[in-house]
Amino acid sequence: MAKNQSSLNYGPDTALILGERDVRKAQAALTLAPGQGLVAGVQAFLSQEAKMQQADNKKDSDDHQKWLETLEDPSSVYKLSNAKDKQISLNWLRGKRQQYLQAKKLYKQTGNYEYEDKANMLASHINNFVSQTNSYNETQAEYADASHHFGKANGTNAPKYIYQGNRDMLISDDGNINFSITDPEYLVRGGKGNELVSYNKVGQKWNVRNQTAETFISDKVEGIFNDAAVKGPAKHIFSEQKTFSDFYSHLSDRDKYGPENSMVLAETDISADDAYITNDFAKGFSFSQMWESGLLNEKYYKGFEPTGVDSKTGLKTYDNSWMFDEKNSDQLNRSLAYFYTDVAIDRDIDGKLTYELAQENLSEQELEQRKKQRRADKQIDQEFEKPDKLSEKDKQLQRLEDNWNSLTKPKGKSAEYEPPTPDEVISFYRNNINQSHELRYYNQQEAEERSLPRGAGYYRVISGDLPDTPGIETFYLDFIAESFNIPLLKSLYEQNQ
Repeated sequence: MAKNQSSLNYGPDTALILGERDVRKAQAALTLAPGQGLVAGVQAFLSQEAKMQQADNKKDSDDHQKWLETLEDPSSVYKLSNAKDKQISLNWLRGKRQQYLQAKKLYKQTGNYEYEDKANMLASHINNFVSQTNSYNETQAEYADASHHFGKANGTNAPKYIYQGNRDMLISDDGNINFSITDPEYLVRGGKGNELVSYNKVGQKWNVRNQTAETFISDKVEGIFNDAAVKGPAKHIFSEQKTFSDFYSHLSDRDKYGPENSMVLAETDISADDAYITNDFAKGFSFSQMWESGLLNEKYYKGFEPTGVDSKTGLKTYDNSWMFDEKNSDQLNRSLAYFYTDVAIDRDIDGKLTYELAQENLSEQELEQRKKQRRADKQIDQEFEKPDKLSEKDKQLQRLEDNWNSLTKPKGKSAEYEPPTPDEVISFYRNNINQSHELRYYNQQEAEERSLPRGAGYYRVISGDLPDTPGIETFYLDFIAESFNIPLLKSLYEQNQ
């Protein structure tokens, strides 16, 4: 009988194969497990590191923002109108801020105060620069608003060439703005192209009008007129030398002004000189315009050669560019002081005339008519003045004589002659001869009482110590004259010069 077929299958054992596969997978899993764990660990580590870096970056960004907020707002740099200036400024600012942030970061990390000091120093440089750019923008706008005054303050250090013209901006390490000026006009007027011009020193030193000097001059001139008009020639004390000294000292005061202020004043028409100017052509002219047009006294043109002749006036014309060169600032101050001293002399005469006419009880209309006639006479005198003019000394002596005559001659046609009182003579002496002298007058009885051998007359008081008695002060009486006359007064005037 045939055996039954066995159920065994001698083909590939699927289960075994599957089992071996599982075993191999398990073995493989055991073999590969350490590598996969490392990768997963690295990935986890890197993920954590990235998060920490992000946090650090955010912290750095927050720190940077906080540190930058302590600096001046740099918006003024972006407002610079000159494209080249703006680019130069931004490059400087970015470099400095980077150095500043680095110093702040190093200080935070190390606590080393050297880094903090460096950061503070860099911050001061940045703030200084930003402040100057802000000032520059504001002043440039103000200067533009006064465009009709461009060129008024155009000396070698004047800002005209900073705001307009050929120049390059340069920024120092500490944030100061400087300019290298190559404008031809600047160089012609005495500027030095190889020297940097500091904005901080000259940028804001320009004036449309020098109002402080204008006020000083106007007040002084009109004060002289009013004093003479009220007190008269006997009591009013006017010193030409002191007046010149006052004007010159005021204009030369470096604490109040710089050279550009006198330049502005030279190109300003001051109302105080209106009464002095008799030539209608010169009405409304500034000092520089009158000088340029040849309208002033010859003394103002010594050392200068004329450049031509004015077709309207027939007068010689001159080049006034010297007034706008800083190296000539003292000469300009002296010329201005002399000019306004002449104006003051004229107003002093006006004041005395007003006083004298007031004594005649003239009506206001008659008074103005007399003044008008005087001005017409003065203009004729100027137009027909002879070439051989009086010297300054002769003019002073002539003025002395005129003042004495106005004191001693009758006032008005119907007035009786009244000789001046001793007090009036003493006041005249101090006004015209020597203001520092102390004079006294003694009549004959007073002279005898004081045992004065020269008798009645005018005596000068001289203080001093008694001989052999140091520390005991007394005074001596030096006899001058019993009375004064023109020759004696002129002699005394010359002795006191």
